[in-house]
Amino acid sequence: MADYTSVASVRRLTPLTTDDISDSDLADYISDSTRALIEQITVEVDFELLSGTIDGSNTDFYTKFYPIADTDGDKSVSTSEVTVYTMTNVDDIDTLTEVTVSSVDSSLGKITLASAPGNTIDAVVCSYRYYTHEIDWDMVDRAAAFWVGSDVVRKLWLFIPDYKLGPLQIRNHRPWKDMWDAYIQALALVQKRPYSVGDKYDFKTLDEMDVVYRRIRVEDRTSDTT
Repeated sequence: MADYTSVASVRRLTPLTTDDISDSDLADYISDSTRALIEQITVEVDFELLSGTIDGSNTDFYTKFYPIADTDGDKSVSTSEVTVYTMTNVDDIDTLTEVTVSSVDSSLGKITLASAPGNTIDAVVCSYRYYTHEIDWDMVDRAAAFWVGSDVVRKLWLFIPDYKLGPLQIRNHRPWKDMWDAYIQALALVQKRPYSVGDKYDFKTLDEMDVVYRRIRVEDRTSDTT
């Protein structure tokens, strides 16, 4: 799997140095950030009924939503990123049979099969992911780098507590929050130009992502004390 950011980008955009974390350890966080960004900037579709004529000669079928999204971090879409099945009975999931895809035109949602489904086939269905927004890969790189920075700092220096002594309260600086805010801002720019295709989008809003992150923080803090 490829990655949406690099060690160089993380070092350039965040204050993390090799004294804080090695390049090899940082690479593990980068892989996590790519998976997180894929989840955030794409929408998953399972077993969607594809449009296209089933007549024993047609091999071209179309997804309802497009562009079809990258799912392995290389910023392109290959045949491995869609899974297509034929069904002899559309009402019986046990009749699913995976078939070979010969090409994908992600911009059109067009999937070309290696062999044309015959007249015994009732339906052709597909599992894939799609984009709801035009993707600025430079901004995705930036978002992923700040995701890494926030996650590293959060785990290395987890929730240093505030202190209160009488009327004096000492509130610790939260560098992970600064980088999380930068991630949220970069993600907002990634999501600023929606596509007009499709009729149902199902991506998390920035507020929802912040709620998710706060829940993760609480879960980590709880596990740290048990």
